[in-house]
Amino acid sequence: FGLFVESGPYGLYQNLTIFEREYSWTKFAGMLYVDNPVMTGFSFTDSPDGISRNQDEVADNLYAFFVSFYKAYPQYKNNPLIIAAESYGGKYAPAITYKIMTENANSSNPNPPMPLKGMAVGDGLSDPATQILGYADLAYNFGIADPAEAATMREYQKNILHNIETKNWPLASKLFNDLVDGPPDLFQNYSGSPNYFDVRISYTPVYGGDFSAFLNRSDVRAALHVGDHYFLDGSVAAEGLQDDLCKTVKPLMPTIFNNLDVLIYNGQFDYIVGAPLTENMLALFGPEWHGWRTWLDQPKVIWRLAPSDQHVAGYVKQFDSTSSTTFTQIVVRDAGHISPWDQPQVISQMYQNFAYGLPFKP
Repeated sequence: FGLFVESGPYGLYQNLTIFEREYSWTKFAGMLYVDNPVMTGFSFTDSPDGISRNQDEVADNLYAFFVSFYKAYPQYKNNPLIIAAESYGGKYAPAITYKIMTENANSSNPNPPMPLKGMAVGDGLSDPATQILGYADLAYNFGIADPAEAATMREYQKNILHNIETKNWPLASKLFNDLVDGPPDLFQNYSGSPNYFDVRISYTPVYGGDFSAFLNRSDVRAALHVGDHYFLDGSVAAEGLQDDLCKTVKPLMPTIFNNLDVLIYNGQFDYIVGAPLTENMLALFGPEWHGWRTWLDQPKVIWRLAPSDQHVAGYVKQFDSTSSTTFTQIVVRDAGHISPWDQPQVISQMYQNFAYGLPFKP
């Protein structure tokens, strides 16, 4: 989905022919796409024990992949590496970033350090305990839930938080699914819409052709050298991580924030991980994140792609975390959860600015 719909060099028409995308990130960076976790896409295991059950296992698998990648392609060993992910990748990205940082600092690690430069997360679910508490207010303020419905959602949120605190992960996951991640769920019941990716529309958009069907064609699989394996929909991987749904990676994030370039962004009209949910999470850090107070006090910049543009691209808070690293938070205007689809030029420029240290100008 990310490759064909959001950031890759090619999109896919309904008739399963490809076209060149105008705002591919490959125009300013080398892109490496990973089918993650195991049993997603072409990644596979022959044993149930190979299916990831938590973020430690996800990170271990991804780290093993990177070790193999740099052995196979040593010409990239000095290229700055940025880990980027969205949505549930709000867990994957911190998990693998922290793993690489830890292994880079491990003097007994036989593998050479990886050229890790930064991490970017879009609309990321990273700390459910703080983020889940924002759904009722988000639904009410978007005009989706009336006061009584918002009160019902708050009861669900309270019960989810209780089960997180008591580590009843199966029930916490079930209640979270009942709240916003069904169907059926309270969001869909109250909004009449299946689309919690963008509150502006009440249907599921067509994002292009059926890329699973395209990738499973014999000629495409042969070109990709995947042997006898077929592209999987990820349902097995998702089921393996059901008990992980309400767990947090927040303890990993201060170390990342303190030592690397970091980009955190949200689409303005996203509901499933809306901007206020990310704000809630960031506000409840503390001095363990050295830039926390600076973030709280940082004035925002109203960002336009060009000074003459009438269209506002987004709202930016950016500061130097250290003498060599930056922290950037952006709310992307006129975008939902799939912000690279909604605003491809803006998101492409955002990532280019982040990767190369370019300013976000008013």
